[in-house]
Parts: sequence; structure tokens; C-alpha cells
Amino acid sequence: MTPQLLTKPRDESVDLLRGVVIILMVLGHTERPELLKDFLSCFRMPLFVIVSGFFFKAREPFGVFFVKKLNRLVVPFMIYSFLNWLITLGIIAGWHPELMAKQLTRPVFILAGLEFNSALCSNLPLWFLTFLFSVSIVNFGIRKITRTHWQALLAAAVAAAAGTLLTRHISLAAVAERFGGNTTTLLLPYYLNGAMGACVLFWFGTLYFKVIRGWFAQLSKWQSVALMVACFGLYTLLFRYNCPPNTGTGFNPIDIRICAYGNNILLFYVLVALMFTAVTLACNLVGRIRIINYIGRNTNVVLIFNYPIKFLLYAAFPWIEPHWWLVTIIYVAASLPLIWLVNRYLPWTIGEKPIFKQEKVFSWLPFLRPKEVQAP
Repeated sequence: MTPQLLTKPRDESVDLLRGVVIILMVLGHTERPELLKDFLSCFRMPLFVIVSGFFFKAREPFGVFFVKKLNRLVVPFMIYSFLNWLITLGIIAGWHPELMAKQLTRPVFILAGLEFNSALCSNLPLWFLTFLFSVSIVNFGIRKITRTHWQALLAAAVAAAAGTLLTRHISLAAVAERFGGNTTTLLLPYYLNGAMGACVLFWFGTLYFKVIRGWFAQLSKWQSVALMVACFGLYTLLFRYNCPPNTGTGFNPIDIRICAYGNNILLFYVLVALMFTAVTLACNLVGRIRIINYIGRNTNVVLIFNYPIKFLLYAAFPWIEPHWWLVTIIYVAASLPLIWLVNRYLPWTIGEKPIFKQEKVFSWLPFLRPKEVQAP
């Protein structure tokens, strides 16, 4: 058989789902109404974690897996975080020199895989890259010590409980207040504690091609529509119980970076499952929307340039800031040429062409080198 016949066709509905999720991320970073903010916060980033688990595999040696994730997630974070920091220094030097001392300490946190809301020009969405790196590494370990899905779920639940307890019972208020982080919780390097807390979500995503997609495929078109509407309606009725209205404190009760899951963690998982089902079924029914599918195949680029484009848009057209729907549409349109440019001329900055070769990394870190297979 020819290689073309052996290649599985691309699942367009998954690209559409990824595109919808990243557009929800963009929308979530606009000045949207409080009700919409709360409605999205209960599932937006958790859904991103679940979708990230769809293609997870732990069949290769850890060293090979580590280098792949290093190039795909950590390298883009480092490149664009340091680039953003240099641009910020230039802006501060000219207009806000009193903030310079605070910014000079920022490289320490970038090297630790952390991106905070700084005083000016932060690129906060980059946090998800190192967060996902940690989620992937932890789940690789879980896969290697478990044999069944249920054993993996138990190990993921233990990791999630440990990450949540660690986050909620250790405070670095003084450090966070000085450098712009959260003032009540601990952030380990590469958001390790938050990543541990997200292990159950990621585990759920790894089941999609193995179990969940088969369940959805057994439904007729009208059964899919009925289940989609029911899940969406139930979510609409329940989300307020886990995410009460903002009282002016500015605190977001749902933030997976710091293991904040609202009023009730079990209700949090139920709400995420409901919206995952509703959004996934909708994407399966539609199948393909060319522009959104294209965005779904290039989520790293969309994530990386979300804040820079937003800041430029607000600076050039201050009147547009309250019009969250227009900002989202303009960003989606602006991301299309950016995706082409980065893939064409800067693929190494988004992990498409690896900077770190396996042998080079193994020479630096010999313990990552896979053991040679012994000859019989």
C-alpha cells in the first residue's frame, strides 16, 4: 500500500473544537460583561486542558518525550516572554522609569516558567505553555506507573489533591506583591502545583479517541442535538452555584493555575463535563468552518500574540475597548496573516522546527538518554 493510503484522514471536527476553544480564550481576555466573564470562566481554560490531552501518548522513552515538549512549549514561552520583556523595558525607560526596578527582576520568573500580570505590557496568556509542559510531564509519569484507565484516574486524582493542598496552604504573599503575582497562593516553577491540580482534566482528554468519540458516534443527529441542548441548558442553570457574581473584589473564583475551582470542586467537574459535551457535539455536527479550523491547527500562534495585538488595538483605537465582540472579530482576522508569517519565516519560535536536538540535550543531560536495547 502507498503511504497516502496508510495515513489516517485528519479529524476536522477536532481542529474545529481547538479553534473554538482558542477563540473563547481570546474572548475571555476582552472587556466582556461580568455575566459573560463568569459564564466562560467555569469551563474556558479547563476545556483547553482537556483538548490538549486528546493526542497525548507516553509510548516513547521519557528523554525523547521531554525534548519534544521542550521544543513545542518551553522554547516558545522563553522566546516570546523575553522578547516581550525587552519591549516592555523600552516602553518603561521612555514613559515610566519609576517601574524599571520591578521589571529588572522579571527574567528570574521567566526562567522559572512563570508569567505574571506585570505593571505594564505583560503577555499573560503565555502561562499556558509552561503550565501544559508540566501537565504533560506529570501525566507521562502517571501513564508509566499505571496499566488501566481507572488506575490512571486514581493517580491523577491523587496528584490533583496534592497540587490543590499545596497551593491553598502555602502563601508567598510578600514575594507575589513585589513582583506582581497572586498574593495568596504559591506558584511553583512552571506552574507545577497548578498542573498537578489539572491532571484529572487532562486524563479525561486522553480518553477522547479511545472511548468518548465512540460514544458520541453512536448518537443520531437529533440525539446529538438534544444532548447538546440539554447539557448547555443544565450548565446555564448551574454555573452560578459554582461561580457567584463578582462583588467588586476582582477575584476570579475559577483559575486552574492556582487550583481555584469555585465554590464546589465536584460541581466544577460536572460543569466542565457538561460544556465539553455540548461544545464537542456542536463541533462534530458542524464538522468544519475553514477559518476556525485553520486557527485550531495553529493555537500556539494565536495564544502568543493575543495580548500584544490587544494592547496595540487599544492604544490605536481606545474607543474599541468596551466592544468585546468587535475586538474578538478583529483579533481573529489579524491572527490569520500572523499564522502564515510565523509558520513561513519563524517556525522555530513555535516549536515547528526544533531548536534543541535530541542528541545535544542528551549530551547536556545524560540521565535523559534512553537506555540502549540490549542485544539478545
